[in-house]
Amino acid sequence: MFASGLEHEFQQTLLPDGRIVIDGFICVFDVSDVAQRPTAKQAEYVTCILAQLAKTKKPIVLATTKNDELVRSYAAELEHLLSRKELRSAGPIPIVETSAHMNVNVEQAFMTLAHLVERASSGVSGKFRQRFVPYSEALRVRQEVLDGATAAYNNLINYQVYAINQRISLFTDGTVQAVCSSYQQSNMLNHLRQLIH
Repeated sequence: MFASGLEHEFQQTLLPDGRIVIDGFICVFDVSDVAQRPTAKQAEYVTCILAQLAKTKKPIVLATTKNDELVRSYAAELEHLLSRKELRSAGPIPIVETSAHMNVNVEQAFMTLAHLVERASSGVSGKFRQRFVPYSEALRVRQEVLDGATAAYNNLINYQVYAINQRISLFTDGTVQAVCSSYQQSNMLNHLRQLIH
């Protein structure tokens, strides 16, 4: 409905003619503020989609996206949307708060759907009990992972620069200089300096 403009950059595969098997659905609800898109229209559109999906009796997961730009009133609208009577026939629809930009809980949405599909295919009934990690906690964990990766990357860069500096000092000592001509020494020294900068 509201395209971001990047869809043409990805490979598109059409579904084959005939019947296909779909085991479950992930419906995405944007909780960020988008100009010229009233919340009520998005909620109405998503309600229609969810009502149609509920008729299939297949598992449904509702993923809120762009939680890094969350508008609280949109989240409240979503809770109100799920309480509508036309969606009650689907049973409780789990909500997973995600942010694709920050890569928070995206995998959790798919894992939740896989778990629901597995329960449905094995005939397990009863209440779905899975602990959903709140977005704020998942973001904190993700930030810790990013901070660790950044520190490791910076350590690697610092080590490599130190190693290059060591090579320059080896190059500039008298032993290596005695083997190379002055032209070769000059070229090599310039090259090593460019690597540092």
